[in-house]
Amino acid sequence: MNESIISSKGQIVIPKVLRDRLDWREGDKVVFFEENGKLTLQALPKRSLDEVLALLPGVEAKIPYNSFEELLELEKRSGKERHARGRT
Repeated sequence: MNESIISSKGQIVIPKVLRDRLDWREGDKVVFFEENGKLTLQALPKRSLDEVLALLPGVEAKIPYNSFEELLELEKRSGKERHARGRT
């Protein structure tokens, strides 16, 4: 098991073996998702926002957005809609 300790500033260290396996480097951005008491950490794509938008099914590539957080929320809603229709 890979474990870490939360510092007084709320920081954690991702174990090196996991950073190496995932090819995560200094400066990479990550996003956190919380659902039902579980925390998931996911690296943000190393792509432009337009490239990421083009990957989302049913989403126009040039829609207005204000932040990466807004984009991630859009992707999350899109996934829930696909799941509700029975296509995961």
